[in-house]
Amino acid sequence: MSLVLARVRHVDDRGEHYVTWTEPVGSDFALVFSFGSFMFVLTLLLQAGLSQSPLRAGLEAGPLALTFTAMSILGPRLAARFGPWSITTGAGLDVLGTIGLILTGLRYGGHLTGWDLAPATAIIGLGQGMALPSLIGASLAYVPPERAGAAAGILTTAQQFGVASGVAVIGAVFYARLGVTRASSVSAMELAIAIDAVILLATAGLTMLLPRRSPGREPAVAEQAAAREPAEYSAGAAR
Repeated sequence: MSLVLARVRHVDDRGEHYVTWTEPVGSDFALVFSFGSFMFVLTLLLQAGLSQSPLRAGLEAGPLALTFTAMSILGPRLAARFGPWSITTGAGLDVLGTIGLILTGLRYGGHLTGWDLAPATAIIGLGQGMALPSLIGASLAYVPPERAGAAAGILTTAQQFGVASGVAVIGAVFYARLGVTRASSVSAMELAIAIDAVILLATAGLTMLLPRRSPGREPAVAEQAAAREPAEYSAGAAR
């Protein structure tokens, strides 16, 4: 806990200031909370609500898988060029994708198919593939080397807890709204995804608090400051 609450001296475009690890851990938790619950609800909708076979449901989730994979490969390049802005952009794409899911459900109702959802799920794949890998790198960038192992463990724990919490909370909302008709399953999806959209919007705002630099600029200022003076590490829990 002391690592999460600790403050590290950092210099970026906004000048010299102290950063904490609360924002990266919170963003990490919220992203996997929403993504884990989204995947759970999507699976239930396609197979239980729309009565599709596992094979067909998997094929209809193909655009999501392809965009997520492609952006995960390109993500490190985007993170190197744009820094934490790539995380904020990814979270913003997630918001657009969830809104697209809701609007699609409202449009088609009980006549909805998995292919109708494909454009929106593809956007979510782009956003998650861009944000999540970049967030891990950004989270560890300002952690002292001697604490990197503990930091990675905290991130992993936050992700596992986020997925489990998302499935439990949003899954309960989905089942509470679920009825016996196709239209009721679509309505349940709309409510569950609307909650995810709000969480993702808050996450996008939280990522704005991450240390950042201008696009294409090397963090030379921070490196020079670190070379002149060792990083001051103080436990926020003791304050």
